[in-house]
Amino acid sequence: MSELMERFLRAADRGGMLDLAKELTSRRDPTDVPALIACLADHLEARREVAAWALAFWPNDSRAIRPLIQVLDNPSETPAVRGQAAEAVRCHRARKALPSLVRGSRDASPEVRFWCVFALGAFLSRRDRPREVVQALADRLTDVESPDGQWPIRLEALAMLSPLSPYSEAFVHELERVREDPAAAESEKNWAYFYWMPSTLASKDGGAAARSQRSGKPSNTVSVRPPLLHRPLDRVR
Repeated sequence: MSELMERFLRAADRGGMLDLAKELTSRRDPTDVPALIACLADHLEARREVAAWALAFWPNDSRAIRPLIQVLDNPSETPAVRGQAAEAVRCHRARKALPSLVRGSRDASPEVRFWCVFALGAFLSRRDRPREVVQALADRLTDVESPDGQWPIRLEALAMLSPLSPYSEAFVHELERVREDPAAAESEKNWAYFYWMPSTLASKDGGAAARSQRSGKPSNTVSVRPPLLHRPLDRVR
């Protein structure tokens, strides 16, 4: 085991864990993966969550997939750790995770539902566009709950469905509505800011929009900002 990993395992405060996780993920040494997987069962919630976050950085390492799915499926685990596991699973894009993500999108916890919705969106980039994924996301279009620090689940579901018609048109309409409504909730404005990109819509039917650099100037057209592969470290509490 590397000296850096030993320091991560000894860290007792959250800030120290996060700093060390940055170093571990920047070097991406595959020999660190087994120890990170073992951390998913650590007695400290912070280490379990940070370890789940870090495992997203080895998307081609299949060793992490099943342990992350087990964390997601564990109702005794905290919503924060389960949500982080769902987000990490997204990076691996393993179809074996789909049943767990679909179930998680209906979970009692808004945090788990939100991150499962985010993770399911990764599978719509595939040509087959699994029917169960589309249905699970469509079922969340009326979900108005928001996990702490995030926008309503319904908006995240709409963003994930935006590559598909007719959801692409609904996505653009909702972005424009939020941006033009001075009474829109702050969380809705955050959602619109995150996904809005001034650009030219490349396709009305597929919702696949041309990518461009953000400019500060207003525009009547948008393109879909690709979601983060994982949330920034400062979101890991």
